[in-house]
Amino acid sequence: TLSLDIAPILDVCAAEIDVGIALSQGTGNVHTVVLHTCFRQLIRALRGHAVETGRHDEELSNEMTVLDRVGPLPYLELTRALGALLLGNRNALIEHAVLGRSLQTNIPAYYITVYGHFLTAMARAWQIQADPHIVDRAAVLAELSECHHWLAARAADQPYNFLHLVLLVEAEQAWALGDLWKVGAAFDAAQVQAESRQRPWHLALITERAALFHLAHGFEHAGHKLLVAARDHYQAWGALAKVDQMQREHAFLRMPGKEMHHSDIAIADEVKGSNPISPDALDLVGVLRASQALSSETSLEQLTARVTEVLAALTGATKVMVLSWNEGQWRLQAPAPGEPSMSVAQAGEHGLLPLSAFSYAERTGETLVVDDAPHDDRFSRDPYFAGVPLCSLLVVPIAGQGAARAMLVLENRLGRAAFNAQRLDAVMLIAGQLAVSLANAQLYESLEHRVAARTRELQETQARLVATARRAGKAEIANNVLHNVGNVLNSVNVSANVVRRTISQSRAQGLARAVALMNEHAHELGQFIDSDPRGKVLLTYLNELVGAIQAERDHALGDLDRLTRSVEHISHVVATQQTHTGPSSLLEIARPQELVEEALRLSAEATSRLGVSVVRRYEEVPATALDGPRVLQILVNVISNAAQAMQGLPEGSRQLTLGTGLVSGEGARRLHITVRDQGEGIAPENLTRIFAHGFTTRKNGHGFGLHASALAAVEMRGRLTVHSDGPGKGAVFTLELPLEPAGGMR
Repeated sequence: TLSLDIAPILDVCAAEIDVGIALSQGTGNVHTVVLHTCFRQLIRALRGHAVETGRHDEELSNEMTVLDRVGPLPYLELTRALGALLLGNRNALIEHAVLGRSLQTNIPAYYITVYGHFLTAMARAWQIQADPHIVDRAAVLAELSECHHWLAARAADQPYNFLHLVLLVEAEQAWALGDLWKVGAAFDAAQVQAESRQRPWHLALITERAALFHLAHGFEHAGHKLLVAARDHYQAWGALAKVDQMQREHAFLRMPGKEMHHSDIAIADEVKGSNPISPDALDLVGVLRASQALSSETSLEQLTARVTEVLAALTGATKVMVLSWNEGQWRLQAPAPGEPSMSVAQAGEHGLLPLSAFSYAERTGETLVVDDAPHDDRFSRDPYFAGVPLCSLLVVPIAGQGAARAMLVLENRLGRAAFNAQRLDAVMLIAGQLAVSLANAQLYESLEHRVAARTRELQETQARLVATARRAGKAEIANNVLHNVGNVLNSVNVSANVVRRTISQSRAQGLARAVALMNEHAHELGQFIDSDPRGKVLLTYLNELVGAIQAERDHALGDLDRLTRSVEHISHVVATQQTHTGPSSLLEIARPQELVEEALRLSAEATSRLGVSVVRRYEEVPATALDGPRVLQILVNVISNAAQAMQGLPEGSRQLTLGTGLVSGEGARRLHITVRDQGEGIAPENLTRIFAHGFTTRKNGHGFGLHASALAAVEMRGRLTVHSDGPGKGAVFTLELPLEPAGGMR
């Protein structure tokens, strides 16, 4: 391990390892042979020397067979982790570093123990950089910090060997945590320390990671210079495979004197494969990745942007235009980022498209490759090429469903004949996926428009339904009010008529006659009372008249009290429906029997008119907190319905039974008020519908009363139920309410 760190070039290290393997084999030290063989494989991978498939296992098979009896070894895992670190393979680094460190308990004092902690710290930092919201982030950060503290303790004793590695870990840790200022400072300090040490790959790695950090955050100039320096460090060390990898991943490294913009580098990274290829070769892996990228796009604008990026990276085109056939015309998609598509004619007028080349490809239906369009007689007079010194041109029609459905126009104004056969093949391979993606995007866009239109229709329909529902709700409230008020108005009319009849038949008229008689004999009143027969009975008459008038007054006051209560009940019915925000409720202490009697009085018009007799079966129920007006509303409806249900019975058999009682249930005692009639009964199929709004079996019924009564019961945390054995067998309505003690009023 130390030789790998300090050897100026990999060849020196490889030679020392070969000598070590030969010596170990001669002495029978299998353990050391395996250790050296692991590093030899790493060096071969870094130098780019081909290793036959399976050779690694063949070389180690005998040694591993022996060591299986000793136990697992960390060397192989940590060597693979080091190779993954240098070659930038994050997943492999995490897998092998964490496993290798976990096996280090058997070798706590070896030099490679340092790399167990260093590689694990790097692995955990890269893991968080790749996914800042990783599920086990806290545990990953804890292990990273633990390894950093361990390395920092070693660096305190041996700064020459370990300080630059600690600074690298600090930079990576800060990068993972998003502390950009600390990242830059730590990378800078690490480079300063590494440059003063004989640690070739340490310096190369630190410089490479600093370069990637600068590029990732838009510092292209500094990033490019650092990456060139890192490439040179790796090359001087002899890691030619690493150099080839860097040049594949960063195109500017293989173009002396010319740098790509960072955005181009990012696109190239996305579409390039892992196999080494020349600039003129076809990167099938890159094409496959590009096709996969295109297949995920469902927006025409995003698809156009992705096609432009991919084809620019694969072909070197300086401009890519995407045209599609949609709704009977050709349109240029996204002439500029964020701009809507435009017709081909408009694009030509604005100088955004070579119409002559487009028309040629549309007419022939064949791919058009032009080495230098401004100097080609077919296209030189196109205004698009006016003042353009040179321009390689490639126009590719894309067929779909038997006709051209799209077209790609690629140009390169940096050189002639820029589109060779290999690049044309790449475009054609991409074109197949593009045809499908365009069709999908157009279909998706069409569906979005249809969904938006349908959504607008549904919103308008919903608005109309809401308005209708509001009107229906208001109508239902009005119907309920009218129905409930109508029931009570009958009682009001009865009370008013009684009062009127009492007043019209009052004996107070006799008082007027008596006073008139006394006025007639005012001059001889004493003699009139003593001697006249009429005068003799006058005092007796007046005394009797006083008692009669007093009785009439008491009756009138009683009728007026009942009339007042009826009017108050009407006021409550109206008040509870004045707003739609919710029912009002006021609890008051009342005796259930008294409420039943009051409801019976309010229903007196119906019961008297129909000749209904009343049987009372009241159990002793204590006074309780009740919403009196609501209870009355329910009972008046139910009693009136019960009386009407017995209309078809013979007179004398129309009996109404009222009852009150307490029932245990649902963990508490509850109040039951029952109204039983002997009337027409209820068919079984109607029992479930009888409380529905608008349901009625009477010819002139409206179906509002029982529905409103059921709702009122629910509002009081109770319920209204009905039972009937069938037609002709009467019915029993039961109002069930929670028993609220006097102290529980709200």
